Amino acid sequence: MGECLVSGNIICPPGEMSAVLQFLPGTGRTGYTGGVNFTEERRFAALNAPLYSHGSLLWRRPDLLEKRTDAPEPEVLRIIGSRVEVIVPGRKPLVIDLASQPQLRIFAEAMRAPLAGDVAALESLFEVTLSGGPAAWRLRLLPRARRSREVVASLEIEGTLAEPRRVSVLLPNGDQQIMQIEPVP
Repeated sequence: MGECLVSGNIICPPGEMSAVLQFLPGTGRTGYTGGVNFTEERRFAALNAPLYSHGSLLWRRPDLLEKRTDAPEPEVLRIIGSRVEVIVPGRKPLVIDLASQPQLRIFAEAMRAPLAGDVAALESLFEVTLSGGPAAWRLRLLPRARRSREVVASLEIEGTLAEPRRVSVLLPNGDQQIMQIEPVP
């Protein structure tokens, strides 16, 4: 791992990152399932005040991630396999194939790959920088593909031990989405 450490941040060549991602949620586990609550703040340059929402997240290995928003409007966003489902009460569900939407795939994999411990997916889609240690870590993801960078400037996931606590998404236009994650009581 000596090749990976650069000025306090862990930056590894492809194939070396798995050694330092051992403490992330899904690494080395089978059948890992987690449920947490979230509060999300969205900041848009076009608005004077941020928008807030809250709800719950469910992760079930290998590839199910469900974001259930309770307020201000109920909605379910479910990513399973190569499919995204958006369910809004009173409307027909929307189903999107991630293979046909590579820009959307970047969001899906940014969340799923760390939870699954899928280092290969992380390294193929992002330049990965890991700072801190197991007690307080930050995973910074910069999309490798130019088309993906047109949709997402950067993503940061912060956590403690195997628990993500904060996800921040910065868009190229400066808009930002910040999700605070809390364990279910």
